[in-house]
Amino acid sequence: MDVLAEGHGERLGWYDPDEQRFWVREHKPRDLHDKRLSMAEAVERFVPDGALLAMGGFGHVRVSMAAVYEMIRQGKRSLALIGKTATHDADLAIAAGCRRATWSSSRSRDSVSSATKWWTAPTGE
Repeated sequence: MDVLAEGHGERLGWYDPDEQRFWVREHKPRDLHDKRLSMAEAVERFVPDGALLAMGGFGHVRVSMAAVYEMIRQGKRSLALIGKTATHDADLAIAAGCRRATWSSSRSRDSVSSATKWWTAPTGE
């Protein structure tokens, strides 16, 4: 088994659970307040340029297209997408120039969607 070198590449999360627990303990508010936001507010607040996004759903089912459309409307750029099969949400983000990288759980030569775009489409940057 090959062991990969540590300490290289992009950090995608906390190194250990205790670090995350400490952050939550220090930063999470304890009061009860209304946390609802419009989609425009949520994307503006929580999706900065360069964000890493895990896209849910399967195929065309349970995909948050409202969020994808809002990211396109706001002109988000350099997004890294993690998703399932290549589908409409990723195709739109790619066509709009929003994404810098994409990882998929599957890729099919026979896909109805343009799965090869997940790997080959230019980002325009």
